[in-house]
Order: sequence, then structure tokens, then C-alpha cells
Amino acid sequence: MSVGEGTATPRPTWRQDIQGLRGIAVLLVVLYHAGVPGFSGGYIGVDVFFVLSGYLITGLLVREVNETGRVDLWRFYARRARRLLPAAAALIVGVALFAAVFYAPVEQALIARTALATAAYASNLLFVSDATDYLAAGAETNPLLHTWSLAVEEQFYIAWPLLVGVLLAGWAAFRKAGAAPRHRQRLVWGAALVSLLSFGFMLALMGSRYAHWAFFFSPARAWEFGLGALAVLAPQAASGARGDATDNGEPARGLAGLRFEGGSDPVSPLAHALGWAGLIAVLASGVAFTTTTPFPGWAALLPTVGTALALRGGTAATRTALARTLAWRPLQELGRLSYSWYLWHWPVLVFAAGLYGELPLATRVALALGSLLLAEVSYRFIENPVRHNRWFAASSRRGLGLLAGVTVLSLVIGGGWYVAARGLAESPRHRALTNVLKDVPDLYERECQRSTVSDTLGEDCTDVFASGENLASGADSTPTVQAPETGREVVLLGDSHAAQWAPALQAIAKQRGWTLSYHTKSGCAPLGVSYVDPRLDRIYTECETWTGLVMDSIRAARPDLVVLAISHQTPISPEAWREGMDQTLVALAEASGDVVVFRDTPWAPTDTPVCLSRQEHYAAFGRTPDPSSCDFAADHDSGERVYAILKASARARGASVLDLTDLVCPGGTCTARRGEMVTFRDPHHITATYAEALAEPLARELDRVVPSRAASPEAEG
Repeated sequence: MSVGEGTATPRPTWRQDIQGLRGIAVLLVVLYHAGVPGFSGGYIGVDVFFVLSGYLITGLLVREVNETGRVDLWRFYARRARRLLPAAAALIVGVALFAAVFYAPVEQALIARTALATAAYASNLLFVSDATDYLAAGAETNPLLHTWSLAVEEQFYIAWPLLVGVLLAGWAAFRKAGAAPRHRQRLVWGAALVSLLSFGFMLALMGSRYAHWAFFFSPARAWEFGLGALAVLAPQAASGARGDATDNGEPARGLAGLRFEGGSDPVSPLAHALGWAGLIAVLASGVAFTTTTPFPGWAALLPTVGTALALRGGTAATRTALARTLAWRPLQELGRLSYSWYLWHWPVLVFAAGLYGELPLATRVALALGSLLLAEVSYRFIENPVRHNRWFAASSRRGLGLLAGVTVLSLVIGGGWYVAARGLAESPRHRALTNVLKDVPDLYERECQRSTVSDTLGEDCTDVFASGENLASGADSTPTVQAPETGREVVLLGDSHAAQWAPALQAIAKQRGWTLSYHTKSGCAPLGVSYVDPRLDRIYTECETWTGLVMDSIRAARPDLVVLAISHQTPISPEAWREGMDQTLVALAEASGDVVVFRDTPWAPTDTPVCLSRQEHYAAFGRTPDPSSCDFAADHDSGERVYAILKASARARGASVLDLTDLVCPGGTCTARRGEMVTFRDPHHITATYAEALAEPLARELDRVVPSRAASPEAEG
């Protein structure tokens, strides 16, 4: 039987259960972003939205073919434009205005770049390209990060109507006249095939070095929309209710007019029970999942299938307990504002943290709730007036004109802002601070500092200094001459917090005639333990592979000295730290002469060069720059526990530990500038220039814990 065959079209009814699901989804996302304890998996709210979109849009398209015999693509796109784009454009304008006043030019340029991608409906592709760029700004500080999911939905809206039309009615669905045939079974099988292929593609990505693509890439997320489509296409068990739907041109977020067929028919006891199970699955995912849960992956089935079951369990009416629960007034209000709240809550949280540093929980919750006011303003004065404007609604051409106009306007705003910000960042006032962000060791340019997704050793990453040279003096040091130790082999091992010391060790090696090899990799603690990399959102398999190759290389080379440094913020447990350090130090002791472990450098509460640039930027508004406000105390906080583990492991394994805190931050204060030299290039890496200036005091510290070969009895003999 074709869709709707032999059945009169019933009067649509209101779907409060969907509005309630939308309210739950946005609440989970906001609570997660606000860091509220107990909602560590709230990010699954986005997946709930994806399933809802597939459900609503498929139902809308099926109903349109059922009633008119065709799919009016231009009308469909015009409705999407009226609903989504005005609020998104307002977001871009609001973010641009705020950042232009309070953020440094280099920060503005990065945000403007995202605004451009958002205006082009491609911010998800921008974020996936930045996911493994270690020098890219942290995504969590980008006030437009959340637009990646909007881009995925917008890309879905472009492709899905074509697929549904072709599968349901063939190309006849897009003709202006004549009734197209309707083949429901073909659409069901087609949607199922697309979903299975997408799901398989996502799993393949999750098992590869490109797992970050599984999170951001639309084809890897299409199965979630397809699951929603199957939920609306599947027959309603034992009730005769149908799931064809129209949403009056609304997207999955923030619908105000949801109307479905079959609203008065009863729900079977089985469907009702499964609906409750689905809702519980969604809530359990939001509570039980964490940032270490490999996601999307198999885990994504729990909230997405749960959403589909909840939708099926609520397709009848408001008489069921599930429907009454989802119809709870607060959930209905959150559902009404869900699109607006989703848009505005994230930039509010990010801007507040960017200006004032880490915020207490109560403040974050207050800000999240306060962003509801912005959501209400956006909904009442931007979204609704445009969506319900009769002039736009009367003609698809006008709606498409709105689409083109808003898109061009957003692109012009984003592009103009980007050009202006880049120009300001390169102005005499800011150029030096902008360049500090690139003041990195030459290991990066030489590709010896391995990227996140690399699992191989760097080539030509050994510098041989056959004869000693005078050590270049630093800003606060006096040149000295050390007897050459020609032929001494030294290895620098660790993550980027090891790589930051390369300029200092290179200067020492030049003076003493060392052979210096580099084994460093972004975010990789060479401890031989498995852990999830937060940038990749999965087990860091490349780190495990790379670590094994490095240890083999060190065993073969048998160096005289290994210098090991690792970020104390590596996301592993204290037990894993102990196990990994013991294992690594035992292996290094067997393969090398001496081992020195560096304590991690202090972490700044803000990005130091950006903080300094902001001070210069504020001068344009009449405020006197205060560089000292960018200084910070050398307080390691969580680093204390890791440092204790390092010392205990080193003591047991015959290694030495160097605490370089006083070297980097004399007197317990980390100054942003020492003379004209900027000390940190971001919150947790010292600049290459500063590292080289610390070469001489570092050499003295090394001589203190590991006497130089030239001064040892063996060297004299």
C-alpha cells in the first residue's frame, strides 16, 4: 500500500511529547556545557536533536507527497531559511560586536574565521580540520563552536529532501504537474540502507586515526537522521495510527507548531513501555556518559534509539503517562526556546570564562539561566516575526531571497570582520604579540614534533654537534664555557611540554658537542598506558604505537642521557601515572645511561600573549594597558599530585627529577614579560625564545643532578 492510500487525511494534532523531548535535549546540552555535576554526558542532547530532525522532516516530506503528489524543494528550502537563518545571523552579529570590544585582534580573527564558516553552513568542516592542529586555538574557547551541529543539520536539509523524493516517488516527485507514485516500502528500505552505510562509515572512522571525522562529518552522522526517518515510517503497532507529519516549516529545534496525524488513536501497551525505556535511555546517557566515552561509536545507539522509541511511544495522544510527563509545562517552555537557547547559551559561557577565567559552578549556572533571556528576546523579536511573516510565506521566491540575502550578509560580516581583525593583529601595536603565538621550537617546522594523528617516528630528527661552541647567553645570564663532551648522545622524550625545552637543549648541545635526538609527540605521554585523547575523543592509539617505536629506538641507540617531560594535565588516573612512570623509567634505565624527569611548567589561567594583546587593545578605548595583570602565581594545583608520583617513581628507579619552577617563574611569580621578551606563548608552553634564554641555568641544573662526562673520572681517564 502506498503512503496514505485509502485513508482520509485526519486533522493534525499537537505533539507535546516532541516539544518535551526537545526541552530535555537542550537542557542536557546546557547543563553539560555549564559543567553541572551529574550531567557529564549531556552532549548527547545534540544527537536527540538529530533524530528529531530526521523524524520531523521525513514526516513533512512524506505528507507533502501524499497530499500534492510532489516535493516542492524551493518551498522547503524557503521555510528552512525563514526558520533558521535570521537567528543564526543575529548570533554572528552579536558575537562579532562583543568580541570586537573585549577580545584581542588575534582572537577576533580566529572567531571571525569560524563566523565565515558558519555563514557558509560549513563550520563542522572547519572544526574537523582544526581537530588535530596542535597550534590551533582550543575549540572550547570558541564562542561559535556549537554551530558545528547547525551545519550538520543544514547539510542534512539540503540532501535529505532529494533522497526522500527519489525513493518515495522517483523524479516525478519534483515535477510541477501530475501525481507521482508513492512507494513507502522503497523509502523504508532506502532510508534503512543509507542509515546502515552511514553507521558503518562512522564505526570505520572511529576505529581509525580519523575518529574526529566521525564526530563532525555529516555522512558519519546521517544514520541518526535516518533513524528518525525510520521511526516516522514504521507502522504503529496495534493502533492504526500513522506517523506522517508536518511541522509547518519548523526545524527540529525550537518548533512552535508541531502537528501530526493520528493524535487521537491509542498507543499499544508495548509501544508505551518501549517509549518509557527510550526516555530512560536518553536520560541515562546524559548522566552516565563522560568525555572519555568513545563517541559517537556504538555508545551513540543508546540515546538515539532511545529517542526513536520515545517518539513511537508518544505518537498517539496526551492520555498516556509518558505523554503527560513530556507535556510538563517547564519542558514545553524549554522546547519552545530550545533553538534560541542552544544558540545563545554557549557564547555567554565562553565569553564570561574568557574574560574572567575559570568560573565557579554557581556563576556558570546563573549565566546559563541568564542566557534564557537572550533566547526569549531572539525568539520573540527575530525568529517568530520572520517565520510567521505573511509576505515571506506567500512566495517561495521571497523565502529564497531571504536565504540568499541573509547568507550574503553573514558572509560579508564574517569576511569583513576577519580582514579587519587580521589587519589589526598585524599592526605595529599588536604584531609582536601576534607573532609570539608562533614562537615555537623548530621541531614543529621540521616535523620532528609529531602531530596527534601520526604514529611514526620523525625523520632526520637528530642533531650532531661534533665540536663545542660557546653557549648563547640569555637575558639574565653570563656566558660561560663548558668543556666539550663530543659524542655524548642525549634524547629529549615526551609530549609538547618536552618539545618546549628543545631550544634550551639545542643551545647546550652546541656548546658541549652533544648528539641530540628528539622524540616528542603532541598530547602523548610515553608511559605505555591507554587513555582517551580529548581532542580525538577516543583512545589515543597513535600514542601507544609511537611510544613502542620510540622505546625500540632508544634501546637500539643506548643514549647517555634521556630527558623526559610530560604535561601533568595528561588525562590519566593517578594509578595509571604510577604504573606508566614505573614501566617507562625501568625501560629507560635499562636502555640508557642517565634519566632526568622534568617537572611540568606552571599553567597560566589565561593565554599570556592574548592577555597582553587585550591590554593593548583596550588602550584604544581609553584604558591604560596593565601588562602585570597578565602575570600569575606559579601554583601547580593538580600538578602537585603528579609531581609526587614522579618523585616516588624516580627515586625507586634511580632517575633524577628536576623542578624548574623557580627557573621559569623566579620568586613564585610567572611574569608575562621579561624585558621585551614574552615568556609564555599560550597558557602552558613557554616561548622558544624564553626557553633558549634559560639554556645556561638549565645546564647548571643538569650538571647538578647528572655530572657532565667531561668532569667525571671516566672522562678524564
